[in-house]
Amino acid sequence: MNVKTYVFNLGKKAEISVLEKEFHKCPLSSASMVCAHEGNASIKIFENGEIRISVNESPESEKEILGIASLLEKVFRKLKIKINVLHELQSAEVISEPFTKTMLWHSSFSEFRKSLGKEISVKYFRYLIFKVFYTEFKERAFSLIEKGVQEIGYDLFKENASKINDLDSAFNVLKEFFKAEKLGLLEKIYSEKENEKFRIELMQSLSSSGLFEVGMPLAFFEKGIIKAFFTSFYGKEINVKEAEGWGTGSHEEIFIVSL
Repeated sequence: MNVKTYVFNLGKKAEISVLEKEFHKCPLSSASMVCAHEGNASIKIFENGEIRISVNESPESEKEILGIASLLEKVFRKLKIKINVLHELQSAEVISEPFTKTMLWHSSFSEFRKSLGKEISVKYFRYLIFKVFYTEFKERAFSLIEKGVQEIGYDLFKENASKINDLDSAFNVLKEFFKAEKLGLLEKIYSEKENEKFRIELMQSLSSSGLFEVGMPLAFFEKGIIKAFFTSFYGKEINVKEAEGWGTGSHEEIFIVSL
């Protein structure tokens, strides 16, 4: 199955804070991008004015596109934004790409979990990782998790690229994301060691804070996101090592980022 995406531009910077009040935001929404859903179609509006409307290719896809275009027109009229969405769709750049697994979590929690929201108990998140995954895959489970979540880091960098111009601004994007999604609290520690770019301190880790010492690192979920994000920032593969953590007897996670 392919996903078809129509790409066009608002012609000016988008006021995300205003737009987000008009949409049911999805988990991917951030300070620089608002994401909304209507049926099987989705809208992403970026701070730079870029608009992406995506739908799974199917016999119903044309109807889905028209439905979400109508929603967008209604919002724009209300906000007095002059743009003919249907006209823009006719001349938009069209990208067709295979459906990926990460698209599975692009659902609208505000629509389908209205009273419960997107958050779950840390206890059951850890049950999934340490009971279900570990029972099935043993130590290999952790490397699978680390690799599997990397698209989150790649997407985060891509969606915020317009406001990233140096290491500090990049780190602030990651720090805000971790706090907003309750993955933990990040701090950057500069290092003067050869080939070592910097260290990251992670407190209140989603994966491992409060766990017993087991003689091995445990924050693979967070490590995968960090590695992918800074790989995008540096434009080449980087190394991220969990030097300290709850699993190895420390009460904080320390990641070493090096080229």
